Amino acid sequence: MRLERSSLLIKAVALVTVGIVVCDEDQTISRFTVVEDAGYATNCGSAPFNLSWTPKVLSPFKPINMTVVFRLPYELDGGSYNVVVTQYGMPDPFITFTNQFTCAEVKKYMECPAQKGYVINKTLHMEHTEGLTIFLGRFIMKAELKNRAGKLLLCANLDFTVNN
Repeated sequence: MRLERSSLLIKAVALVTVGIVVCDEDQTISRFTVVEDAGYATNCGSAPFNLSWTPKVLSPFKPINMTVVFRLPYELDGGSYNVVVTQYGMPDPFITFTNQFTCAEVKKYMECPAQKGYVINKTLHMEHTEGLTIFLGRFIMKAELKNRAGKLLLCANLDFTVNN
């Protein structure tokens, strides 16, 4: 039941894990200009990336912008993602899901297969955030993306808060 009502969270996860994007291959990973009212993911893997969202404290009544800049460390030819969301201070996650994906599913968002070095640079604007009303509080999310060979493409930790 919780997953059915969490489409906004799943959209955010999709941006983090699948990298919904079309971009030029010659772009480089650069540091974001730090914005005071932005949240930033931390890296739990080895491939550098930048991921931010505004506003820093999310609200079910305000739009959200999420930006990711990431260079693929390995070929993306389909694969899997794993997401774990835990309420801050709680020992057990309340959302855990793993899913496989194919290039056919990703092609509407980005080149796939995509070669090592392909740059993902995308901002996702989410206007309808009402679904966050069931997620009030502080949360820790870990998202991992692997290619079909099982090589870790991306690992991101997000510490975010949702208030009214």
